[in-house]
Amino acid sequence: MTVKYFRDGLDAILHPWETTKKSMDVGEAYMFYYKATVVPLVVYILLSLLLFGVAAPALSAYPFLSNFVGFGWAGAIIIPIVVLWILVPILIFIQAAVLHIVGAFITKQFKQGFDKTLNASMYSKLPSALFGYLWAVPLAVPLLLIFGIWDFIVSLIALANQQKMRWTTSLGIVIISAVLLILLVDIFVNIFVYASGISMLTLIERSLWFGPQAGVINATPWGMAWGMFR
Repeated sequence: MTVKYFRDGLDAILHPWETTKKSMDVGEAYMFYYKATVVPLVVYILLSLLLFGVAAPALSAYPFLSNFVGFGWAGAIIIPIVVLWILVPILIFIQAAVLHIVGAFITKQFKQGFDKTLNASMYSKLPSALFGYLWAVPLAVPLLLIFGIWDFIVSLIALANQQKMRWTTSLGIVIISAVLLILLVDIFVNIFVYASGISMLTLIERSLWFGPQAGVINATPWGMAWGMFR
């Protein structure tokens, strides 16, 4: 049964023009995401355990990464769960909220409710969610770039299907939303840097604790906006 849900998620990203037309309410959309990512989560955990066993000594050489070595084997299990089943669902909601503000209230192009926008946001995260564990594979950066572009393409198609519009219109809304988010995150980061006294360079270095192959959003507004809307 679990494999079936994974195949459903895979079908959604392989044939987005048809499969992303399926309409779900917010609860159903999240349930679809969680069921589709059970298999990837198990693979993610197994790879994390393998990577930790092999690379734990090397990780200790990096000041920020060394903090996570202390989590031991439990951390190799907990971190994938936190990333895939907590952080990504939160990003899905934030992305949907920003898109809906732009689409429904600023450009007034959306004719459907917020649940349709969240459907599109959920679909857009499936390529990376289903294959994000490939960051552990050597030379995986080109693959992650492909999945990042795939995320972006699915997001355009899914948003067009869910909100009953042309994909060119959804492209414009996604771009406007990304620019808006860049401005908001830029303001937030600068306020945080000013209030905390932490230099921007230190903040960026700490944001990269998963490494460049992890595909995790960095603390710069451009990286955060790209990671959220690709």
